[in-house]
Amino acid sequence: MEELNIIFDKESPQEKNSSIRIKAFIENNKKILYKFIIGTEGTWNTVNDFDFNDTINWVPEEEGEYIIMVQAKREDSTKPFDFISKFDYVIGEAEENFIRNVYLNKDTLNMGERIEAVVESNKFPLMFKYWLKEDDNWKLIKDYSTENSISFVVKKPGIQELMVECKDLKSVKDYDDSFKVVFKVNSIDNVEIVDFNCLTKELICDEDLVFKVESVYEEGRDILYKFIKIDSNGTQQCIQDYSSNNVVSYIEKDSGDYKLLCLVKDMYSQNEFDDRAMLKFTVKAYRDIVIRKFTTNLNSPQMTDTAIELKINAEGGKELLYKFIIKGKHIEDSGYIRNNIYTWTPPIPGKYSIEAWVKDSSSENEFDDKSSIEYTINLEYIKEPIKIEKVILDKGKHVLRGEEVEIRAISNGGNNVRYAFSIKKDGKEEEKIDFGTCNWAKFIPKETGTYELEVLAKHKYSSREYDSHYIVYINSHNYIPAIIDYVICPVKTSYIVGDEILLKVIIQNTKDNLIKYILKINNEKVEETDYIEDKDFKYIPKCSGAYTIEVLAKNKESEEIYDSKKEVKFYVREALPITNTKIKTSRTDIKCNETVTFSVDSEGGNAVLYQFYIMNKGEWKLVQDYSRKKYYTFMPFNEGEYEVLVLSKSSFLKCAYEDYDIFKFKV
Repeated sequence: MEELNIIFDKESPQEKNSSIRIKAFIENNKKILYKFIIGTEGTWNTVNDFDFNDTINWVPEEEGEYIIMVQAKREDSTKPFDFISKFDYVIGEAEENFIRNVYLNKDTLNMGERIEAVVESNKFPLMFKYWLKEDDNWKLIKDYSTENSISFVVKKPGIQELMVECKDLKSVKDYDDSFKVVFKVNSIDNVEIVDFNCLTKELICDEDLVFKVESVYEEGRDILYKFIKIDSNGTQQCIQDYSSNNVVSYIEKDSGDYKLLCLVKDMYSQNEFDDRAMLKFTVKAYRDIVIRKFTTNLNSPQMTDTAIELKINAEGGKELLYKFIIKGKHIEDSGYIRNNIYTWTPPIPGKYSIEAWVKDSSSENEFDDKSSIEYTINLEYIKEPIKIEKVILDKGKHVLRGEEVEIRAISNGGNNVRYAFSIKKDGKEEEKIDFGTCNWAKFIPKETGTYELEVLAKHKYSSREYDSHYIVYINSHNYIPAIIDYVICPVKTSYIVGDEILLKVIIQNTKDNLIKYILKINNEKVEETDYIEDKDFKYIPKCSGAYTIEVLAKNKESEEIYDSKKEVKFYVREALPITNTKIKTSRTDIKCNETVTFSVDSEGGNAVLYQFYIMNKGEWKLVQDYSRKKYYTFMPFNEGEYEVLVLSKSSFLKCAYEDYDIFKFKV
């Protein structure tokens, strides 16, 4: 294949006014016409038109970048040219591009993604500076260094530019070369809150209130949540600053109406928040107080001077107070007492109305709930009534739905007692067993919820409906809720850094339950486990402070956040306090102009420091400031009485001293 070649007698670059010989040729073809054209900065100049001369001498008069172009054609050709060839030639100093290219890992990114740029250079070593253009402004993101790559997260949408400036290590210029690359950042849909609710069934003071927010957003994004509590006076308190936790819990000390504001945003969002929602809630001082049952242990009627037990079975509140008011021919008022049982011994026969009042100790109401019963007292002798002493449940007060439960009554009547059983749920009687000699019964709870079990007893010759009754409640579940009985930890007055702390959780139905441990130091959460089967928790504290370990338990099938909760609090010190600081002397006969060394022993502390004072002629003088040096050598020059005072403290403490000792001697 025929090819047009260009050769130069001098290599590029050359200085101006140099004579440069340029030759063009096509091998094995002699009848060729050549045309020489030289161009620079867009201007072309024909140096030699078509002829058989294949060589020219070129003397450039200006510096710059030139293009040498040669056109060639055969002698008999009718075309403008048959061959063409070009060559770049530099006159003067060539401007060298230090940066060959800048490579991006992506040209199009979503907001919040990381972009990586790598600079390819023609020279080494170089220094690089990186600029980012956002909103028509150039922002320096990394100053000069020898690193030829950069990685950063894009935080604004739109078309953006990355500019790399570089220079030689010895260069005094701001930069020797620069290079720009363009990339696009796509905006992302704002996160949206779709649900915000309270997971705690009853909102009570001094108990955990748990709130959860649900939001929708693109997969893979990092979403942050902030929670602010607002009371009825408009006072705001941040209970969780922006974090990835969408569940927050706190303990409210005061009852009242509150609002909880949740702010949510993408981690890389420049907004204060992307969405927000507010939840109104009311915190009660205590659970509503309801009297379930107001009963007597002996059925009406009874005779005078019979001790009758009045019993209130109530739920709710925190610290319940009970009041019994008896109205009739003889009036009694117990006043509010803490005992839910009151013994009434009626001295006068007649018809009585007995009222039961209940309220919480913190309540300012006259009562929170009340109930009453009618009762008759007679003079004539009535046969000693039967009393139910206790009722035994073979499976306790928490049972599984569908599991058989046995109820057994114990009374004082021997073989003359007749028993009846009644089972109710939500006030509706589910089962009933009439009076018979059997003191036990069985039933199977078919639903979840609370069942009321009432046992009636009477003497077989009694004319009453019943002599006494006893009520117990059991709770039926799809699973047995976890109940923490105890959290056992070593009995110590104090812990120090490095001590092993071992907690053992004592819990019923151990194999069916899971435990979560939350460790807080100075009220800051530092560690949280998942729900695990391990009932032991071991931790070695690495710093001092107030420690709280929350223990949460729940059944494996439970959908609650937890079924039961306990916490253990203790304080960890850097070291035990310094005690038993004692000064020892190297000699007992201390004389003038002879040295004596005082050394110190102490117990406890960490990296203990010692400070020495000496008193002579009624004046104390500091002779050795706090240091790890635990001895001091002294030479007295005068006779008389002296005292040595040593102060000791741990190095991490800021107090003046922890312990001291004084040694008196005579010279």
